[in-house]
Amino acid sequence: MISKQLATHIVEQTMNRLHRNINVMHTDGFILASGDQKRIDHIHEGAKYVAQTGEVLRITPANEHIYAYAKEGINLPIFYNDQVVCVVGITGVADELEEVATLVQLTTEMMVHQAFLTEQSAWHEKMHQLTLEQLLAGQYDSKQLQKRFDKLHIEQQAPYCVVKMRAMEKGAAYQTFIRFLDDLLPRNIVYGSIEKHSYICITCGYKKERVLEILRQMQPMLNRYFQLRIGVSQTVETLDALPYAADTATIALEYGDPANMLNVFEDVEIYSLFKAPQSPEMARYVRRTIGELSDKLIETLEVFLKHDLQLIKTAEVLHVHRHTLKYRLDRIKEKTHLDPTIFKDALCLQIAVWFR
Repeated sequence: MISKQLATHIVEQTMNRLHRNINVMHTDGFILASGDQKRIDHIHEGAKYVAQTGEVLRITPANEHIYAYAKEGINLPIFYNDQVVCVVGITGVADELEEVATLVQLTTEMMVHQAFLTEQSAWHEKMHQLTLEQLLAGQYDSKQLQKRFDKLHIEQQAPYCVVKMRAMEKGAAYQTFIRFLDDLLPRNIVYGSIEKHSYICITCGYKKERVLEILRQMQPMLNRYFQLRIGVSQTVETLDALPYAADTATIALEYGDPANMLNVFEDVEIYSLFKAPQSPEMARYVRRTIGELSDKLIETLEVFLKHDLQLIKTAEVLHVHRHTLKYRLDRIKEKTHLDPTIFKDALCLQIAVWFR
């Protein structure tokens, strides 16, 4: 059944266009809203009849005495999902209202339908949000959680994966990011917001390859409306491991290549070995290792490491001769006492480059 707030909105919007008195009644005949304030909170017997039968009732001087607290006019059933959810009454001479009655009924049903959809959507989002928060906190009752999953039509099955997103609107997006996700995501995904511009999805029953496929399919639409970066976690087999998975999604987002919209934990897993990359110890290590290198030598080192220590490929990317590249690598070795062409030394240099 509709709320008093919605009934008041219907009366206001309809009377602005119709310029006739409108009443909106509960299915028990209770007048929720009216252009005539004195009629509110009374029982309209005609509305009770309409709600029970689903039929239009015309009140005339001939039958007005039959229906307590009724006035001459037309009373119309308002349907939602084939059920009468309220009754709308238009005060006036019934014969003169025939032309507008159908329009009023149609307009009211559209308003009710939209209000119910909005309410349902809000409930849906709230249920997702609450479920997400409890899963990430590792604080939930298993039976209650299963009931919530059932209501959301989500199958509770492994593997589980956490996807963390940071999304900034490009101008005025056509809807909020949460509504955007609700439209695009397939089944078996819990989603919600964790802070401003940050969102999390928990996928249930999808292997990592399928999760990445879903995100890549969404990418064109996402890029259209949002500036977006995504971190994808390591998959886990139990709900209790989701807080850990969320941490790995954060690592993927924080340390992934800024040029890539989509970053996966496995690509930056080594960073998880460094608990405090911004620590004084790490800063000293960076300064001691590559602090003497010029910007040009650091750029050369980054490209060389990125292309797996391949001389030819690095020279092509930098647009330099192999002899020039060899000279620069020798300079790096001279200044750092680490040979970038040797794996063990290259790893030490890579760590310094990552955290500089």
